[in-house]
Amino acid sequence: SDTLGMLNELFVAKVIHSKENNVNSDMLKYPCYGMIDDNEIDFITRSNLDNKIYGIEVKTSNNSTKSLDSMLSKGLLDYGIAVKGVISGGESNIENKYTIPMVMFPRLEFSIGGKSLLYLPLIDLF
Repeated sequence: SDTLGMLNELFVAKVIHSKENNVNSDMLKYPCYGMIDDNEIDFITRSNLDNKIYGIEVKTSNNSTKSLDSMLSKGLLDYGIAVKGVISGGESNIENKYTIPMVMFPRLEFSIGGKSLLYLPLIDLF
């Protein structure tokens, strides 16, 4: 629903703002979204950790991310992050695009170009 979509986008915006040491502070002062042709992306920010441009598209379900895919294919973004409300994630068939579940978004470090994508503790399974 539209209400759930707005809540999810607000959650992602708050997480981005909480990472003020990791992302460009000028981009935190204003809502940063992007439009190219008929494509709109929810958030765009530059990382202070790897100096790369990240595009973030928020989806409440497992819908496609056409805008994010288009901007990545045109070389307008260094990395694309699809944040989805469903419990799925991983790498995409599109280079430099990652899909992560909404609950994992706070662990994103904005350092794909220089560090690990997510900070996860090592777990010894054996």
